[in-house]
Amino acid sequence: LGRCRKLQMVAFKSNGISRIHPNSLGPQMRWLILTDNAITSIPSSIGKCKILQKLMLSGNKIVELPNEIRQCQNLELVRLSSNNLRAPPMA
Repeated sequence: LGRCRKLQMVAFKSNGISRIHPNSLGPQMRWLILTDNAITSIPSSIGKCKILQKLMLSGNKIVELPNEIRQCQNLELVRLSSNNLRAPPMA
């Protein structure tokens, strides 16, 4: 998906996805919706999604977010309910 230069919105709900390939997140991504999967971690390459506005990851198995998520300064909505977070995001 990272090669789709105009792709701005991705949604894969309830697909059993367990991993996000680091190269699948392009800098043009605005919405990333991966709810109700089996994702355990978010790649640090999320930091290159500088115009990301909506990040919906509820219903996964995520234990922590990468520090690079701080580079996503256009985030308007983040949903992380029903995960395994060890600490509040960006604590």
